[in-house]
Amino acid sequence: MRTTWVTVAWVAAALVAVGCSKDLDPSELEVTDARHGADPGGDLGELEVTLGGETHRVAPSEVLCSGPPGEVHHLIATTGDDSSRVEVAGEDFAQVRLEGAERPQETTSPDGIELGEAQVEFATAAVGDDEVEGTLHCSEWED
Repeated sequence: MRTTWVTVAWVAAALVAVGCSKDLDPSELEVTDARHGADPGGDLGELEVTLGGETHRVAPSEVLCSGPPGEVHHLIATTGDDSSRVEVAGEDFAQVRLEGAERPQETTSPDGIELGEAQVEFATAAVGDDEVEGTLHCSEWED
């Protein structure tokens, strides 16, 4: 949060320097990581994972992303108790670990997974024996 307020203060100082006369109230500003498109307070999305005919809902509490600005190359999504985890590493690897599953499901040739600017979309993606549908939105970004 400290970095966010430093950024807001820097933006306010820059606007004053170029002659903007309106006083800025930081509480009126929407704060996101605009450099990467991550939205730290936003909707993280959710996935429906079907394994053996049974559908499970995965609603992460954290979605960490990395890659160049505005381009997801790696995503790790975890639930609050870390009982379920989803990982996507470019076009080369995807893994889904569901709570209570014996082992994670994974693939080295993910099909149906699209990496976007600040999200990853799963369109009936096959990850091992899992079928995964839904979208995850980045909440934090690491370079």
